[in-house]
Amino acid sequence: MLSGCGSPKTTGKEESPLEKAIALYIEGDLAAAELIFIEVTQQQSSPEDLQTAYLYLGRIYMARGEYDLAAEAFSSGRLLGGDIRFEEYFELAKMRSGASPESVSGHATVTRGQLAALILTMFAGALDNGGVAGRTVTSDTTRLEPRDARNNGIDYAVAVVPTGVMRVLPDGEFHPEAKLTLPAFYLVLTRLSARLGIETGVIQTMFPDGYRGVVADSDAPADGDTGRPFVSGRDVVDRLRRIKNAAGL
Repeated sequence: MLSGCGSPKTTGKEESPLEKAIALYIEGDLAAAELIFIEVTQQQSSPEDLQTAYLYLGRIYMARGEYDLAAEAFSSGRLLGGDIRFEEYFELAKMRSGASPESVSGHATVTRGQLAALILTMFAGALDNGGVAGRTVTSDTTRLEPRDARNNGIDYAVAVVPTGVMRVLPDGEFHPEAKLTLPAFYLVLTRLSARLGIETGVIQTMFPDGYRGVVADSDAPADGDTGRPFVSGRDVVDRLRRIKNAAGL
């Protein structure tokens, strides 16, 4: 649980820009508050005022689902000597960044751990009954161990593998840090569609030439080890949303 939600000590000057920004934040006018907090960070403000500005900026970005920006703000505050709250918020922002469609869609590539996080986030509840909720252990999960969420998404791997949508690699490990290739993504979408009971026509619409066409596709940057193309965050999120819509979720 996060520590207290108050702000670090401020300069105490009455009607200072920082105090006005905090008042706007409390009132719910996040856009106006954000502008002032940004101005504070760009001025010769005291370390305490800078910490406060970054703390609130991070909270604003968290509220919008802009987790990468939130992590940057909390990291800046932490570097300025911010207390434990900055560390806690930073870890939370990083964890949610991997599971946020809005954040992942801006990435040039996506890791297997991020894909697992997206699937669990976007299809929460739809993969129950022996899947996410049931956590049924199969032979494919024997080398997976639950760990902290910040550790490269291994906890998402532990949760997603029992659903059958994603599997461990031939060496028995999930490798959440590995970049997602297009052929691998095709197979994941095929399993996900089958798990949700979606007609195969949905996959055929997204991949008219089937698996062979996917393997032959060279439009995306190539994986130096396999020669297969990586998938952008935007493409991953777009196709997952199409699956979600087809499933009526």
